[in-house]
Amino acid sequence: MHWTSYPEFNQDLINEDIEATVARMCNAIETGRLIRDKIKIPIKYPLRTVRLVDADPKVLDGFKTVQRYLCEEMNCINIELIADEATYVDYSCKPDNKLIGQVLKKKFDKKFSQGL
Repeated sequence: MHWTSYPEFNQDLINEDIEATVARMCNAIETGRLIRDKIKIPIKYPLRTVRLVDADPKVLDGFKTVQRYLCEEMNCINIELIADEATYVDYSCKPDNKLIGQVLKKKFDKKFSQGL
């Protein structure tokens, strides 16, 4: 039986910024595919523009470096990078009433719920 050993890696050579950019790229591609499925536009039909929205300029710069891959994987002609989240993103919060009720007991009343 022949055992092979794997080479040792140098932790100093790992660039966490690049790894984060690639992870965000994969997430954007996966989200784009899910949206296409939801609105029933097959991947074979190119999109004119895909908008990626993030308030962090570092994230947008990362998308700029992988823009070619994003265009290829999402089959789009143009990628638009947008920093103004307020225009495109609505934030909401839904409390877990059951869990809050278990913790707060009688303090979790109608007045508290309205305050949330």
